Amino acid sequence: SGKSEQELQDLAAYFDNQEMPLSQANPDLIEQGAALYRGGNMASGVPACAGCHSPQGKGNEPGGYPRLSGQNAEYISKQLNAYRGGERATGSNAAIMMDVAAKLTDAEIEAVANYVSGLH
Repeated sequence: SGKSEQELQDLAAYFDNQEMPLSQANPDLIEQGAALYRGGNMASGVPACAGCHSPQGKGNEPGGYPRLSGQNAEYISKQLNAYRGGERATGSNAAIMMDVAAKLTDAEIEAVANYVSGLH
């Protein structure tokens, strides 16, 4: 990219301080998505998303857990499906997310992706 380490850090700091645009969540899926995000699914062994990504979806930068709040629902759904299918297998927490996503149904992926798009 031709950018120095300092330039990349400056860019990251700039974007980190910007207001996050919030997507519009589908009201029909909010309740299911919220329940999954906050409490997981004990029956299928899915942990609460909030445990790593924070209750507000702000993530945990030192732990390598990214911000989810305001992300596009289609993007989140695509990433969860990529983890579930094994296509996204890189990064420090990929193994965790592949395990979690393997236990999610299509409906759960849609609901939680929709929920985080409006989370703030």
